[in-house]
Amino acid sequence: MKLGALIGLIFAMLWWSVGVGAMTSSAGTILQIFGIFVFTATGIWILRRKATLPRQKPRWNYYVVAVIAEVIAIMISQKWLNSRNLGQLLLPTVGLIVGLHFTGLWYAFARSRFLILSVVMTADNLLALFLPLTPGERLLISGFGSSASLFVTVILP
Repeated sequence: MKLGALIGLIFAMLWWSVGVGAMTSSAGTILQIFGIFVFTATGIWILRRKATLPRQKPRWNYYVVAVIAEVIAIMISQKWLNSRNLGQLLLPTVGLIVGLHFTGLWYAFARSRFLILSVVMTADNLLALFLPLTPGERLLISGFGSSASLFVTVILP
């Protein structure tokens, strides 16, 4: 499960960068440097921790379907939002889709962490989409919320 944790950590860092990118002050630079330190230290910790065995044999076909559906949904959403001049909603929409895809991972790997991650990440990005926010505020909520959701999931045993 180390590979899965490292993949989750990489995506947590990418979402962290989305949140930081919404900041225009020098605080954004400080937070980016802080994030690099925290994510690097966490990656080293993951590599050193004892590996856990899957509770059951993974159902790879469900994993593949979840990932393919995620990619297709992101591509369709991007085209649809851009055609309506709603590009500022793209990243929260991607976060929503990514959150939903964790339901498939929950079923594929029989780990409740994926279902919890799905609920939290989906809720965070629904808030970012539907609250009356500026585009920058949407990115802050979507980026930092998605990053925190993934990060907590990665560090759980």
